Amino acid sequence: PATLELANWQAGELLWTPPDPEAAPTRPKSLTRMREAMASSPGLVAALFIGGMEGLYEEAKCFHDCHPDAPMFALGSTGSAAARLLEQGWGPLDPERFLGRSVDRETLATLETYPLVFERIFADLGLAGR
Repeated sequence: PATLELANWQAGELLWTPPDPEAAPTRPKSLTRMREAMASSPGLVAALFIGGMEGLYEEAKCFHDCHPDAPMFALGSTGSAAARLLEQGWGPLDPERFLGRSVDRETLATLETYPLVFERIFADLGLAGR
């Protein structure tokens, strides 16, 4: 029910991921398919990674594979996988890859005033004031 409420949320859109007809419908395969669909959505200009568990790494890889030059930000102050992305990177993705162009590590690692963090990220993306 909580997920379906998002379908009526004005700032977002709920996209259904159809099952892969050639694969057994397992949860890991379904999640991978969902992440690939999410990362390959047209019009994405950046990725923001918040909190998360192991799946966040797969999401980072999917986004990077689809948008290799797009900025990626790891909000390390939320802890968990996002903090590890910011501190250590993951696989071929260096930790510097999760800083965007001009947002510094300290801002992403410690600042918990999220409107200010997002303001800095939007400025980094050239989207300030929108």
